[in-house]
Amino acid sequence: MKITVLSIGKTKEPFLKEGLGIYLEKIKRYCPLEWIEMEDVKNAASLPKEELKRKESKLFLDKIKPTDYIIMLDEHGKEFSSTKLANEFQGVMNRGVSNMVFLIGGAFGFDESIEKITQKKIALSQLTFTHQMIRLLLSEQIYRVFTILNNEKYHH
Repeated sequence: MKITVLSIGKTKEPFLKEGLGIYLEKIKRYCPLEWIEMEDVKNAASLPKEELKRKESKLFLDKIKPTDYIIMLDEHGKEFSSTKLANEFQGVMNRGVSNMVFLIGGAFGFDESIEKITQKKIALSQLTFTHQMIRLLLSEQIYRVFTILNNEKYHH
């Protein structure tokens, strides 16, 4: 199985880039991983919220294939312990999914076109984080999931 992460905007903070790079390198030991940072929508600040969500969602839809298993990061999504998230991963892998795609949206989230194709909505926390910070947290959790599935010591 391959993992793809699609996110709006670039990771700009050097410390986050460094941390993200560390975890992405570790994850490659377990599965192929593609991390795609898409350009921000032009003139985003001047667009109405719904139009911005629609344009951002179009960027995601252009990268998603019908066979992808879509996991949307959303503040209203289901929260998991790391162990339960590992169980979810195992279930997806057992179904023979070839590409698990994580979506990290913009500040206002996603429009209904993304909601319709999403298989799972998850929240990494009830706390609010920047979109750059959530990338680091997601990469660490993906790494943690694989260490749990492989009975490695990292989780403890």
